[in-house]
Amino acid sequence: RHLIFQTKDPFLDNIAVGKFVNLILEDIHGCLINHQCQTVINSLTSQIQSNFDSLVFAKNLLSSLESHLLRFEQCNCIDDYTQLKFKDMIEFIVNKSDGSGITWFCDMGVYTKNRAFRLLRSSKFDKQECFTVAPENQWKPILRRVRPSSTEPNETERQTFMASLVYFNKPIRRFIHVDDENLTAIQTINSRIQRSNQSSYITEDIRKMSLDYPELINFMTNIARDKKDNGSGIRISRLYKVKEIQNDFRWVINLMYVGDYKYCENIKRHHKQNNIYFIVDMRKGTYRQKCHDPDCKTFQGIEQSLPKHVTPWLMILDDEWENQTS
Repeated sequence: RHLIFQTKDPFLDNIAVGKFVNLILEDIHGCLINHQCQTVINSLTSQIQSNFDSLVFAKNLLSSLESHLLRFEQCNCIDDYTQLKFKDMIEFIVNKSDGSGITWFCDMGVYTKNRAFRLLRSSKFDKQECFTVAPENQWKPILRRVRPSSTEPNETERQTFMASLVYFNKPIRRFIHVDDENLTAIQTINSRIQRSNQSSYITEDIRKMSLDYPELINFMTNIARDKKDNGSGIRISRLYKVKEIQNDFRWVINLMYVGDYKYCENIKRHHKQNNIYFIVDMRKGTYRQKCHDPDCKTFQGIEQSLPKHVTPWLMILDDEWENQTS
């Protein structure tokens, strides 16, 4: 059973979704573990060590709750904040299908790495059960008056299919980012980054982006390749600055170039030390050059259009964007 929430904005990535779901599970855990009444009087509060892995963190929450669950079956108290009965809250914890123990009502494993999700009316390999709309479904399509045509698909079916997709297929205004509030988790992430080799981290990042946007990466790499540079000194890194993305309402990719290529459009020559970078607006299909030199701080760059073959995603988004803004 899949429960799909239609959000106005997409999460930054699957890790951010996992963190958000963990916040929900942590709230449920906090309500249960801290409740004290005659039937649950021997329950003890416990501190859960945060973990960057959503799956591990969710399992830690379960481990601390398991010994207290039976006591809540006789508890008729109501949580002041949620107005839910505590014995109803424990229904978020279910028995595993193989009888090997308990688990949360949602599979946290899907947020730890990229997963392939089934499409509507499809089935697993060598299985007969198809992925269909559940009878409890509350989502309704927005029916618009369309011109009758034998070639047009059924509008209701089309909207249902699009709404069932896991990936975000609407115009993007901003990304939802979930910050690490726990200091232990932040320190763990920071120490891991400090220990990692910077060049290998950058190589992994650009390789992933090359798979997602190969035309864009090839084009920007050629733009930044200077004639006197053999290409070995160019290093490209995607810098995801979430706050800038949220404030500017756009997709932003910073491409950093290290090596001999430091040509600045503002001074019409190469900088001696400071690097330049490009800001790519993926929604508008444009790019512009900026640099880190203090004298060029106010220079916003000359906005130029990306070739159409470099931005294939815009052909998909244009129709949806026009419908949203009309």
